[in-house]
Amino acid sequence: MLKILNNDRGSILLIVMALLMMTTFIGLSMYSISDDDVSIAGNVQNSTKAFYSSESGIAMARTVLWSQYVASSSVNPSKEAGAIGNRATYQAYLDGLGLTDSSQLVLFENVDLGNGQTIDKVVA
Repeated sequence: MLKILNNDRGSILLIVMALLMMTTFIGLSMYSISDDDVSIAGNVQNSTKAFYSSESGIAMARTVLWSQYVASSSVNPSKEAGAIGNRATYQAYLDGLGLTDSSQLVLFENVDLGNGQTIDKVVA
């Protein structure tokens, strides 16, 4: 009579191909996720380096400004060289340098921090 239902020789191949496609899809998804994570980690590392480089530039600028201020003397308000002075003398010193809210003073350029890192320019 009819032998149509007795021929099931290719069914295992279809199941294996479906499982292979699913594992391939899962593997590609995991690769994509890990690649994104590596990219994000690199961005975080670069932004952290930039942050700490700018922080070190700010610290260096403060140090340079403060040491120059302490070494200077002023007449009005009165401050002797080597003395610390007060807020008014420090403000007068900064005003004498021309530092206002919109002005810029280049304190130093091209400072090597080691490990291949440099500070291009520090502007106060």
